[in-house]
Formats: sequence, structure tokens, C-alpha cells
Amino acid sequence: MKRSHGEGSLQRRGEGSWRLRYYVGEVRHALTFRGTRKEAADKLRSLLTDAGKGMHVAPDKRTLAQWADEWIALKAAERQHKTVARYEDLLMKHVLPKLGERPIQQIKPIEIQKLYAEIDLAPRTRHHVATVLKACLQAAVDIGKLLQTNPAATIKKPTASESDVGQALEQEKIIALVEGFRGSTLFDFTFLMAFTGMRRGEALALRWRDFNPAAKTLRIERALEYTKKHGLLFKEPKSERSKRTIILDDTLVALLLKMREVFLRVVAGAPDGADVDLSLVRVPEDWLVFPAPMAR
Repeated sequence: MKRSHGEGSLQRRGEGSWRLRYYVGEVRHALTFRGTRKEAADKLRSLLTDAGKGMHVAPDKRTLAQWADEWIALKAAERQHKTVARYEDLLMKHVLPKLGERPIQQIKPIEIQKLYAEIDLAPRTRHHVATVLKACLQAAVDIGKLLQTNPAATIKKPTASESDVGQALEQEKIIALVEGFRGSTLFDFTFLMAFTGMRRGEALALRWRDFNPAAKTLRIERALEYTKKHGLLFKEPKSERSKRTIILDDTLVALLLKMREVFLRVVAGAPDGADVDLSLVRVPEDWLVFPAPMAR
């Protein structure tokens, strides 16, 4: 005989603790609930109502940390390497230490609100943490079928305040910054980034074919990114707008020409200071401008 969704029972297990037993079709479920008898009865009634509407979510003991691992694995399958690594880093550092051991089905909105309030981070980073946590919990609703509703959905996320936006340095400060690297293997790298506004990953992904000394231009086509699981990866920018051509002044052109001469000598096997005609030597176009720090 097929059981009705209306069948259920309450059993007291201790002070403020109740065992809820009920059927969804032929499947028997049990759930421990903490609260008053009335609250337990209301919870049982809600479960049975959801079952009758086909909206029942089976009890599950998985913690937020366990679900986060599953979610990250699902996202990794989409091959969004850097994005997934960032999600994992934000959850591991700022969410899981506080809520990771909590069963995901027991997490309440007030706990998430408290988490946001206690995160001591820059506004933009706090906003990113909230965005990732909300997405993780929404996936538990849509994919994992662990939750009926997202406990973070009604919580107002921390805003990405303007105070977290980077500030442009004045010319004197830029010069002072660059001069601080003079004599270092990072001088050329720092100089180029400081006076072009390139991101670090874009500078590291530059190839010699991107440099046109006659036109005095440098083309940005890709970026080098590090991911925890997949190491270093070259990837195109997320939007076509990020692909751009930078106009260089004479100082930057001279810097790059000097750097390229060093590479030409490496290709030709000519030591520094040797009088060698480098006009016939060619640097392979796919060579990186900054393959590794070079000794002076």
C-alpha cells in the first residue's frame, strides 16, 4: 500500500530536541530538530506540505565545506581556471573557517549576516566573498538539491565601496617607485608597467611579436595567470576591449630595443660587450619579453 505524504510523527529526544519521522511516497525520512514542540510540529507540517507539492528536499548531513568542495569541482569542469581558483581561495580563507563545519541545511540567514559583518577586508573583497558564497549556496538549491531556498538570498551583500578603487600615483611618485628598482632584475619590468598602465599578467604574457618599434606600439593580446590547480596559463582577455594597442614614447621604445638586444646576443651566443653584427639575428616571435629575471 502506497503511503500518504500526510504520515509523520514527533519523538522527543531530549531537552529541546525532537526526532521528526515522515514519509515521502515509499521513502521514509528522519530529521533531528531543535526547538519547542510547536516549532517541531510546524517544521514537520512544512516538510509534509512540501512533499505534497513535489518540493521536498531530503535531509542531508553534508556540511558547507563538503558542498563547497563539490561545487568547486563542478566549476573546475567548466575550465574557468583562474575564476575557480579565486572562488576557492575566497571560500577557504573567509567563509569555511567560520561556517565550514555547519550542516548546509542548518545554516540560517542571520549566520551569514554575522559573517559579512565580521569580515575584516577591503570593501571590494568583502563584496566578492558575499557574491561567491551566495552563488555556492544557490547551486545547492539548483544543482545539489540540498536546499529549498538560498539562505543568502535575502541578505544584503556588502557594497564594493569606491574607497577600494586603486589610486593613480602622481608623476613624481611613479618615478620614485621605478627608481627604487634601479639595479634590480625587475627594473625593466617595473618601468614598462609603470609607464604603460599594463597589468602584471599582461606584461608577463608579452611576446616580441607584440612590439612594433617602427610604429612605436605594443599590442596587448593575452595575459599570464596563475591557478592553484593548473599552474601558469596564458589566456585571452575576458572582453575584446581588453585587447588594445599601447602607443609608446621614445624612452619606452629605447628600453624595449635595449632588452631585445640582450635577447639577440643570447640567440647569437655573443657575450656582453663583444662587437657583433646583430642585424641578421632574429628573436623568435613567440619568445616572451619577460621569460624570467635575467642577471645583469
